[in-house]
Amino acid sequence: MVPLTRTQLRPVHYMATFACRKTPGPILEALNEGKNFSMADTYAITKLLDVYLAREMSLLPRASGVVVNSVNPGLTLTDLRRDVPWIIAL
Repeated sequence: MVPLTRTQLRPVHYMATFACRKTPGPILEALNEGKNFSMADTYAITKLLDVYLAREMSLLPRASGVVVNSVNPGLTLTDLRRDVPWIIAL
């Protein structure tokens, strides 16, 4: 049996502008600042960080013999857009 770990991947990570990467100091702190917040970009950044996490995990010495996957579950039904006007939620 081969150890396995998975991260969830959405195909929006390539759309991240990640403007706060140029901010001096830790990137995660810059992401928490209100002036850097954009719902669409923040979502894309979290998916980009998932990709980086999977890549880095696969390179760890202790990951030898461990399969690291990033999977895209496809369309899923959630209530994430429950408070968004219907015309935008389409």
